[in-house]
Amino acid sequence: MAVANPFTEHGRITNPERFVGRWRELSLIFDQIDARKPVMVAGVGGIGRSSLLTHIVQSASTVLEQPTLEAIYVDMAVLPNSEAFFSMLTEALGNSGTQASAFEFALLEQGVPVLLALDNAQHAIEAGWGDYALESLARIERRSTPTPSYAIETRTGAIDLIVVVAVRGSVIPLSEPFVQLTLGAFASSEVRLLAEAYLFETGVSFEPRELNELWEMSKGHPAYLQRAAFHLYRAKTEAGYDWRAAYRAELRENPLPDAPLPPGVFEGGNHSSYEGVYEDEVLGKEGPKLDMRSVSGVDTILGLGLSIAAGLLAWQLSTNLALGALVLLLGIVLVLALQRKRGSDSQ
Repeated sequence: MAVANPFTEHGRITNPERFVGRWRELSLIFDQIDARKPVMVAGVGGIGRSSLLTHIVQSASTVLEQPTLEAIYVDMAVLPNSEAFFSMLTEALGNSGTQASAFEFALLEQGVPVLLALDNAQHAIEAGWGDYALESLARIERRSTPTPSYAIETRTGAIDLIVVVAVRGSVIPLSEPFVQLTLGAFASSEVRLLAEAYLFETGVSFEPRELNELWEMSKGHPAYLQRAAFHLYRAKTEAGYDWRAAYRAELRENPLPDAPLPPGVFEGGNHSSYEGVYEDEVLGKEGPKLDMRSVSGVDTILGLGLSIAAGLLAWQLSTNLALGALVLLLGIVLVLALQRKRGSDSQ
């Protein structure tokens, strides 16, 4: 008996076993929320914002080592105004009220860490009430006192709030600072992890060249990747099924409006040089990098100190003041030249 096609999850992933990848993004997000900084995650349609938020809700208690943590997922698109929003949050903590102050009081009474994962915040912002709601929560989070790891008792009178927000499209600027993260495409290694997780116990496997072709035909976009894998699975279980043609036909009939694929995908060529519209604007393709300009002043001081030491050593060894001065001058010129080159490379 054939196993049903596993690549049918075209919406928010709620099964923890089906969530794969995004380890780099998750690491950065948890670093920020561990410091109680509000985070805003942005990205095009189908890139995985809602699935990421859901995974954070499901795993935060373990990752943050806080067994008493209360995690709440909210789709802000279904709420009409800030009163309904704060009323729902306050009731979730066993109190009542329609204002941010009522929710803050509920946090004080509960005395447990609370994580809010707020999805589709762009709808609330466009409706005119999202800015106020998010900025109010950011101010509360800034006043939070993080709960010690493995705390098992409530801390009545203490506030511990964590806020993670997701928006479709670009990051939305607010008056309260949010750490900003834009989701990009899956890496090729994450394509393999996804295939292994979904194909487990199906008796079907994808070859390395097929995994590479899946990435090429989806450009690493998770929603397109699911579709391509769905058709490849059918080709593995149905003789004569042209999965490439079926995939391209689906793309023409039902594309994602804000996440277009390049024409080359439809033409069937190899376009591995394509950079794509899904690149991570915050992290970059190679992950976080140290801004060398922030340490260049230290390098200059160290270089000058070494130059002076070399000049004094040359003078002591040769008892020749002129030779010592020459070594010192050459050292200073070399340090300044390297500093000028570093400055031009970092621009």
